[in-house]
Amino acid sequence: ASITAQVLAMARIHAAGGPPRGTLAFVATMGEETFGIGSRHLVQSGYRPAGVIVGEPTELRLVRVECGNIRWRIH
Repeated sequence: ASITAQVLAMARIHAAGGPPRGTLAFVATMGEETFGIGSRHLVQSGYRPAGVIVGEPTELRLVRVECGNIRWRIH
């Protein structure tokens, strides 16, 4: 759902004439559940955006970073 919302938001921004300044890009990475390997690759490639919107649930609170996982082994 968050990817759909992001793509629709980009379409609306484009229809309104584009962002007020700068470049608007959509980036989707893989490996979220495997230590963020897609994000790590993106950083290592040298890509440095001025800002990002992360489509993760935050209870509508602004957060600077979001990452985490927990693994359980039950015997």
